[in-house]
Amino acid sequence: MGIFLDWARSASRALHRSLGSARDRRTMLTALLGIASLVLGAAPVLPEEEPAADPGHRVLETVSLQGGAVLVTRAEVGTLSYSDCASGTTCIWTASLYGGTLFQFNQPGAVIGLPAVPIGSYANKRSKRSTFYETAGGGGRSVCAGPWTRNQAVGGWLAGARSLVQNATATSC
Repeated sequence: MGIFLDWARSASRALHRSLGSARDRRTMLTALLGIASLVLGAAPVLPEEEPAADPGHRVLETVSLQGGAVLVTRAEVGTLSYSDCASGTTCIWTASLYGGTLFQFNQPGAVIGLPAVPIGSYANKRSKRSTFYETAGGGGRSVCAGPWTRNQAVGGWLAGARSLVQNATATSC
């Protein structure tokens, strides 16, 4: 773990020198925190969103998890939508109406720990069902999202769901 922390400090210093804007540094810090949390087995801690100067434009930040790999991308976009979720994945957004930070998952058959962020909306763009669970490890109450379903305004306990299972074979809920 010491080698990883040394690498993270070195990368942070290099990025601070090479990335001019605070937004670029913040994006890279988010990526480093996400990678560190997965390596150390903790839930990712994401920095708070800074208000956009122009309310007509928002920043899309995507954290994709596939087979243990983490990819964080950030881009200026006009309006976020359901179409930002890639086909074959289950997605959650931290705000309703598919806004905020987008997380995409593609790990059929695995119990996926969800990030410790509120779920404002979700989409299951898979041909198989996905099930959200109240607690880590697939326990507690559950909500089944059938193939190609979505919810633009999540409420109740589901907004705090902590695990997801993408079924590898079953399609109906």
